[in-house]
Amino acid sequence: MWDFMMARGFAGGSVLEPGCGTGLFVASRPEKLEGKIAFTGIEMAPLTARIAAKLYPKQWIRAEDFTRAKLSTGYDLAIGNPPFSNRTVSQAEPRDLKGLSLHDWFLARSISALRANDVAAFVISRHTLDKTDARARTLIHEEAEFLGAVRLPASTMRADAGTDVVVDIVFFRKREIGEMPGDETWLTRVDIEGTNMGDGALRINAWMEAHPEQVLGFHGWASTAFSMDYTCIARDGQDLADALPEALGRIAPALRFPPVAESRIVRPAKETREEGGDLREGSYFMDGGILHQIVGGQGKVVAIRKGEQKEGIFQKHARIIEAMIPVRDAIRAVLRAQFENKPFAGLQASLKRAWLNFTRQFGPINHTKTTTRVDAVTGAESETQRRPNLQTFLDDPDVWLVSSIERYDEETDAAEPGPLFTDRVIQAPSEPEIHSVHDALAVCLHEAGRVELPIVAELMGQSEEAVTAELGSSIFLEPSRSSNGRPVWVTSDEYLSVTVRTKLAEAREAAARATSQPLKLSGLILYPTANIMVADEANLMQAKRQSFIARVY
Repeated sequence: MWDFMMARGFAGGSVLEPGCGTGLFVASRPEKLEGKIAFTGIEMAPLTARIAAKLYPKQWIRAEDFTRAKLSTGYDLAIGNPPFSNRTVSQAEPRDLKGLSLHDWFLARSISALRANDVAAFVISRHTLDKTDARARTLIHEEAEFLGAVRLPASTMRADAGTDVVVDIVFFRKREIGEMPGDETWLTRVDIEGTNMGDGALRINAWMEAHPEQVLGFHGWASTAFSMDYTCIARDGQDLADALPEALGRIAPALRFPPVAESRIVRPAKETREEGGDLREGSYFMDGGILHQIVGGQGKVVAIRKGEQKEGIFQKHARIIEAMIPVRDAIRAVLRAQFENKPFAGLQASLKRAWLNFTRQFGPINHTKTTTRVDAVTGAESETQRRPNLQTFLDDPDVWLVSSIERYDEETDAAEPGPLFTDRVIQAPSEPEIHSVHDALAVCLHEAGRVELPIVAELMGQSEEAVTAELGSSIFLEPSRSSNGRPVWVTSDEYLSVTVRTKLAEAREAAARATSQPLKLSGLILYPTANIMVADEANLMQAKRQSFIARVY
């Protein structure tokens, strides 16, 4: 994908990667672009975002939900691999994207953050192009030109992701204002001739059907957990290392990136502070003695009314905010130290100094003014309350965190430090207790997301052979995924499900080839009419009522 960009004149600039994970696309950027790219990576998982920030300290990694993130609209490139989720996004803004699946929302929102004539390049699920509901495609088409795509075989991701899934690499160019939309072929779907097996033909995107050279495989049926569905089957003897660059080269060869914008979208100054934490949209911060706020993902100077300046906030409100910032940063520092199980007594002392400095100037953080009014006609009393200190800081996303640190007595208008000043209020994540090899397997699945025998062996302090034997029928070797001497193990729940006839045939074939270690086939029982396979005889009596039982020894 980077080669595609470079061949079309991409020379750097501001790059957006939503759902960046640990920074795959940052890591794979060409050496020629070193120092010429300002990445904005947005990752919802805090730990993953912190890892990415440590790996790429010169880039702006934002730990926040992309569906809630405020974005600038001057990016030169959007690139990434959106989460494969069909969860419906219910965010009110942008209003026209409400109701899209999370996967499609990422794509559409990223395109809207581009400058005119710049490009979005994404690895996406094939469902964005193939699904019946064309709303996402229509919304994107209103703003961007579909340049083309490459469809990869389902087996492409098997080694890295441990799953078979058909993915498309797609490219879009954001149109200029007033530019008329072009080819609309990609908005519709068509039947594939010769694929009707009785329940209707396979249906795919019309653009894909019109450009078979961009499909690096052939269309076919595959069994899923629910029914038969579309898949893309790899061609025998095809080397994706050669076929993929050729297919990418056929997409928009005349396209050229516009000149790079003069200014970059970069991390705001002092976005990360030793005594505080990451700033977010709306956060106030000081830079060079001047009050700033994060607006649209960038640090902006806060306008203050004084002299001839009639726009902005009042000077007293600015002083309240400036005094509140050290309190907020100190709170974050204490919480982070407690979460990371680091010493925090000194940070609590710093918090108390910042809090005392604020309260001496402006009173309690939660200072409340209560006004009682009597209706002249009815005599009814109404009461209103104002919190001038908090009201001034209300635009900062940490306002209620700041509010929570003191014990406030409204009657006396007095406050005292809360538990955060002296106690541990959050516990650091505890190490899991491992009493058996199955506990070690559970920890491995939680941390790695798949069966990794080296991790299980390390947790148990045993050899891989020993833990494999002890796990017994809890895990199985997956012959179809194992390659280049790298065995791939899966849990029994995953192995003994879905396409079991195929798996049984693969297991038999692999057992015939096995030379180094025997495959665990003993005890596998196939119930074809129920389309399930089990590793024990617990359900044998029920299975006997089925029309066929096949056992492998």
